[in-house]
Amino acid sequence: MSKSKLSITFISIIAVVLRLTMLVYGEWQDANMQVKYTDVDYKVFSDAARFVTLGESPYKRSTYRYTPLLAFLLTPNIYIHKSFGKFVFILADIVVGVLIHKILCLRGLNEQKAVNYSSLWLLNPIVASISTRGNAESLLGAMVLLTLYCIFVKKFFFASILYGLSVHFKIYPIIYALPLLVFLDEEDYQGLRRKGKGKEYDKNSWRYWVGKISRFVTPARIEFALISGSVFFVLNGIMYLL
Repeated sequence: MSKSKLSITFISIIAVVLRLTMLVYGEWQDANMQVKYTDVDYKVFSDAARFVTLGESPYKRSTYRYTPLLAFLLTPNIYIHKSFGKFVFILADIVVGVLIHKILCLRGLNEQKAVNYSSLWLLNPIVASISTRGNAESLLGAMVLLTLYCIFVKKFFFASILYGLSVHFKIYPIIYALPLLVFLDEEDYQGLRRKGKGKEYDKNSWRYWVGKISRFVTPARIEFALISGSVFFVLNGIMYLL
């Protein structure tokens, strides 16, 4: 195994230890102090999961306004342990850090520098506190970065499914739609001027802009829009039926 891989593995192990330590401390604080460590939303998640285990809608829990997938995902909070969801969020947190490293390497950054930059996420106690307190944002971060990673390795089908899922999970990743579509191209993303894309016209000419638009509308982009949109609308439809 290469040195850089050992380094990212070591950083990830330290990151897991950091989060588990904070998780144990959080359990102690919840049991012994008036001010709780666990996020209030985590109790909402767990209550919604309890309704799911009873065969009822998670939306019977007042103030639960999230995707039902989250409630289903956290049903082990009821069956196994109340902190199961926090372990899921911690795992997603680590995945985000590893994906940061992989994406930076794919963009041509020196691997050791990529490790250093990813450690700013993995070893950040503020970031660690978010997942260990029971906040689900790390799941969304993992889905968005995994979407970007799939695009870089040209797995457009999986990227479109993940993107539709992430927008369903929370609506604000919709702001990444245009940047992601720009990256959906047959060529590498090195910022170089692309050749062989057709005759160029003056930028003030309507032919120039028609050519630009026609070259932008590719089968990959159409497929990405249709699949991600379908995933979003299907999941939202199921949510409103519950």
